[in-house]
Amino acid sequence: MVVTDAATWLGLSPEETALVEMRLTLAREVEKMRIKKGISQRELSARLGTRQPAIARMENRPQTSSLDGLVRALLALGATPRKIAATLM
Repeated sequence: MVVTDAATWLGLSPEETALVEMRLTLAREVEKMRIKKGISQRELSARLGTRQPAIARMENRPQTSSLDGLVRALLALGATPRKIAATLM
C-alpha cells in the first residue's frame, strides 16, 4: 500500500478527514484573531472561563479540541457566525 497523505495512513473516512480539517482551520483562526487583537491566551481563557493551558492546547493540538470550544473561542474574540462560516469555506 502506498500512503499519499495522513488521512490514508490513519485510515480516516472522508467525514473524519473533513472534521480534522475543520478543527485545524478554526484553531488557526482562533490564534490569528487572538494575536491580531493583542489578547493573550490567559485573557482569552478568562473570557471563556477556562485556564490558559486549554487555549494553548486548542491552538497547538486542535485535534483534541471540540468544535463547540473552537466556535466559542472565536465568538469570544468577536467573530460573527457569518465570519466563522466563511472561515470554513
